[in-house]
Amino acid sequence: MHTLLDAGLFTPHALFIALGICVSVFLPAVQNVKRKKFHPEIFFYIAPFAVLSGVLFARLMYVAFNHALFLSIDEMLDLTSGGYCLYGGVFGAALAVVLWCVFTYKTKYITDIFDAVCLYAPLAIAVGRMGSAFTDDCYGTFITNPTFCRFPFAAYVEVYESWCLSIFFFEALGCLAIWLFMMTNKKRLSQKGANTLVFFSLYAGLHTFLESLRTDSVYWGFVRISQVISALILIFIFVFMTVKLVKITKYHHIYPIVSVVFLAALIRGFTAEFFMGSSSYTANCIWLMVSCAVMTLCIFVLFWIYQRVTGFISPQKSLFVKK
Repeated sequence: MHTLLDAGLFTPHALFIALGICVSVFLPAVQNVKRKKFHPEIFFYIAPFAVLSGVLFARLMYVAFNHALFLSIDEMLDLTSGGYCLYGGVFGAALAVVLWCVFTYKTKYITDIFDAVCLYAPLAIAVGRMGSAFTDDCYGTFITNPTFCRFPFAAYVEVYESWCLSIFFFEALGCLAIWLFMMTNKKRLSQKGANTLVFFSLYAGLHTFLESLRTDSVYWGFVRISQVISALILIFIFVFMTVKLVKITKYHHIYPIVSVVFLAALIRGFTAEFFMGSSSYTANCIWLMVSCAVMTLCIFVLFWIYQRVTGFISPQKSLFVKK
């Protein structure tokens, strides 16, 4: 992660980020007009607080793990240079939504707002990531084969004066695929909390894999912060779904089977990442990709069982709140 707004506010990267934010606000509002769950104006009331909080926490997270890059407090507070962390922004925006709903006595809409935003969050991330095509940001290993020294396979990084793997494009493509999947399955995801669960499951799985290919990740020691957060999200969602199913059905022989498969994939993915630099890079990348896919699939198996057990989907019944 390098400069986001190097030359001021109106850079191509900044405009793509702004466009992504607009997508995450306007499209959920338009979608809600059709569903009529609550007043779409709510999105525009929350948006300024969510954007400011998101930027603040995205910056704080980046500074917290890269404080050595800044010589003074003024440099840390200079939002036109340096970097931002996506998960910090997600946390900040989510916190703003929760606090706004609490202070305005609209807590019953929290899950609905998250679902509406998460339905278009993959598209917003895809748009924002394409802005990295104009900066030295979100790239991977060096590309030496002349055949692949071109976009979309690679991007020219001026810092190294070389072509590098364009991770930003693959993340944008993956997010676009997630968005299309969610849009084509809107009826099956009409239950409260379903969009939120599916988005974070798919994006965390994608991000866990792609983060291992980046050479400009944010580190804490030897640990990639975003990758660890993504893995923790997958673990949390899996445990959440398992506990919820056990409470409903008490016990089923498939739960320990799925749990063992998930744990095995988690361990194999961890070892693949740990030995990425000391043994076969390609083989470990493949193992990590397969591990992330298996962990995500395990979550979807539990989600499918939940739908079957509860009689498919009742739009009024929430995954997160016990009625």
